[in-house]
Amino acid sequence: MLPVASRTPYTFDPMAEKVINLDKALTRAQTEGKMPETRLEEMRKALDDARAAMADTPLMLDDGTPNPARPTYRLRVPNLPQRAAWARDLRSAGLVYPMDADLFAAVLADLRALEPDSLDELVELVDRVKAGGKFDLPDDDEDAPEWRRVLSIVNRMGGEYAAAMGARSHYLTVAPYYTVQAMLVGWSRPELFARRNDQCTPATMEVLTDDEVAIIGWKALSLINLGPDAEKNSASPSTSASDPAASQTASKK
Repeated sequence: MLPVASRTPYTFDPMAEKVINLDKALTRAQTEGKMPETRLEEMRKALDDARAAMADTPLMLDDGTPNPARPTYRLRVPNLPQRAAWARDLRSAGLVYPMDADLFAAVLADLRALEPDSLDELVELVDRVKAGGKFDLPDDDEDAPEWRRVLSIVNRMGGEYAAAMGARSHYLTVAPYYTVQAMLVGWSRPELFARRNDQCTPATMEVLTDDEVAIIGWKALSLINLGPDAEKNSASPSTSASDPAASQTASKK
């Protein structure tokens, strides 16, 4: 259970988290029963490999010191002022995450600017997809081929949809770095950790690789995005597909 009143930092163990997430993904895929057996076998092997790696890499060495091969990270569980400061910093950096509603609106705007003969039918398609609640359709959806064709056309136009997708991609690339800078408050690594002006120092951030920034950043984002119920009951929060924290694509720069 995540601490709510005291806001005690959350200790993040990436290796253990990987096992938890792989196990959840496999269980979900088996329950849904739609994934090919070959893919399920790949997922089982990935889970077995992750479990073996964790078993071979203890948190502590025999002398009682933290194992540098399995570092853990202390992440702030932010209160309201801290979340507001983080959001302010992202806005100051020009980071905006267009939500699915914004993308639907952009597609409609581009289609109306294009004025194709089949505009009425295409507007009906957009409304139908929007009513389904998901911007990205699964392969087995009967509207998927036409929807993807429409998205390809409006993306090539370089209009509102292309701009919105560019803003979303930029956010997903850069937001983890700013989030680590704001929310990382300690680690078990041997390197010196330092914060200044309520942020990790540049020297501290330089210790982390791009992959580490991505992994830590998305975990920190999930802690920021917790709702009240999830915050009280979840030690490993997840994010929805339309949430900014859903993508695992990020870089340090």
